[in-house]
Amino acid sequence: MRNWAEDSAVQLRGARRVRAFSTALEPVRAKMKPSEFDDLVRRLSMLTGLEQHIALSDVLGVDEETGDRLQAGIVDAVLDRYLPTG
Repeated sequence: MRNWAEDSAVQLRGARRVRAFSTALEPVRAKMKPSEFDDLVRRLSMLTGLEQHIALSDVLGVDEETGDRLQAGIVDAVLDRYLPTG
């Protein structure tokens, strides 16, 4: 995938999402290794957005309310697992 992105003239989408999560998580950045912080931002970025709503509705056939609940649950689980405590 990296080779395709590097060779492509098309600008990658989703950069706003990455910046938004980086900004929101800034208060905990100092408590994390740089690689841990970057991975958390990437995990959240891949779990949210239009792509996941499409999978929830088109693949799983759930309604919007159920999809939002499922997506929020997985994001909460990732935050519970990877955010530093204390």
